[in-house]
Amino acid sequence: MEYFNLKDLFSKIYSLLSKGGLFCFLVNYWWWPVNSTGIVGDFPYVCQRLTSDDLRRYFQEHYPEKTEDIMERYEYYHRGKQQPTLNNIIKIAFDSGLQIVGTRRMIPQENTHPKTPFTPKFMMSLDNSLIFDTLEDIHQFKRDVQLIDLHTAFILGVFQKL
Repeated sequence: MEYFNLKDLFSKIYSLLSKGGLFCFLVNYWWWPVNSTGIVGDFPYVCQRLTSDDLRRYFQEHYPEKTEDIMERYEYYHRGKQQPTLNNIIKIAFDSGLQIVGTRRMIPQENTHPKTPFTPKFMMSLDNSLIFDTLEDIHQFKRDVQLIDLHTAFILGVFQKL
């Protein structure tokens, strides 16, 4: 799902399902510190807490040789147009005629992760302000992100055609 414009995707899914039909998905969640883009920087949640322009500027200044690759990876995620929360996904699906049957957040409980030493659980164990500073940065441009979003690695969901 992370490759598509969600409005277009859910409209297509709606058109393919019979009344009462189910659509199940498991998707990598944008708000996990290192999502499927694989983008890491010198601080946790680098691609989540910067706008696209700020991310480009950061990499041009600190890692110019990586900038184009980073931006290409950033742009693949919903074509760079969306970084939806679970609530956004549910609303977009509902607007397309799909009702939520259920969701589950996959929240890893490990203190470490192969792609980053800064898992949410690790950040909370060191100093709660780290995770709250991250959330505050994100709120500068996306107010609806919640603390639980920063802890979620994957979303499992089921929608039904109305």
